[in-house]
Amino acid sequence: MKLNIFKGCTEEPLFVSIPVDNYIFPVLHSLIGIGNNLLNSLLECVAERVEKVSYHEVIHRNAVIYAEP
Repeated sequence: MKLNIFKGCTEEPLFVSIPVDNYIFPVLHSLIGIGNNLLNSLLECVAERVEKVSYHEVIHRNAVIYAEP
């Protein structure tokens, strides 16, 4: 039977790392990700309900949007 060395851990870490208490959550990156998801959902809703775009048009539009120069 293994003993808990740290909270929930059963073995010592392979290397010394930054304690979880000293980690800063990247709020800006998470907000940008959430904002992008909301914007994409809104654009999909507009495309489906307002523009009445067919499935093939959506595929071709996305191909143009995500094309790399």
